[in-house]
Amino acid sequence: MVFRPRGDDMQRAMQEVAASLESAGEHPYIIPGGGSNALGSLGYVACADEIVQQAKTAQLRLDYIVHPTGSGGTQAGLIAGLHRTQSDIRVLGISVKAPREHQENHVHALARATAELIKCTQDVDKKAVEVNSDYVGPGYGQANAATVEAVELVARLEGIVLDPVYTGKAMAGLIDLIRLKRFSQKDVVVFLHTGGAPALFGYRELFQLRKTVS
Repeated sequence: MVFRPRGDDMQRAMQEVAASLESAGEHPYIIPGGGSNALGSLGYVACADEIVQQAKTAQLRLDYIVHPTGSGGTQAGLIAGLHRTQSDIRVLGISVKAPREHQENHVHALARATAELIKCTQDVDKKAVEVNSDYVGPGYGQANAATVEAVELVARLEGIVLDPVYTGKAMAGLIDLIRLKRFSQKDVVVFLHTGGAPALFGYRELFQLRKTVS
């Protein structure tokens, strides 16, 4: 186990440790943050296949898939999977940390690598990658009032538990984009819940416990 100072570049640090191990005759395998390499993104290729199949079975036309995007594997896998099936469903990633241009470049590169891994014959168009970074707030892992509102609203109205780091920020973005009329009334939007609910225990101070008085 190797400890690094706060704020260190995680990917570079792993590469340095791997190089040190290789020089000692070991054979390290680097698992990037979030498992977000082409191999790790295959999980969301399968997810895209499942969404397309379920929509077909339900005879439902989908226009958008909205989800949180951080290390990039979710968005890259979805894009590669939809690209393989030639689906016209748009994927919109709500960034939880990185600026739009940086995230779009990263996701595009990863989507291309994933598409190559699943043997797509056509390259992934950069236009297929759409990221909105307006809802990052104070920074990664730092929830703001809009995130808290989104988590509480969805829990109260839908019984769905989101988290303050990923899905809460993405839902806050989706709610605001709806208010801003980013989508038309005819658009069918799927919100992809990527998990993370256990993170709520680390953010107890953000949520007030309310007693119901009968």
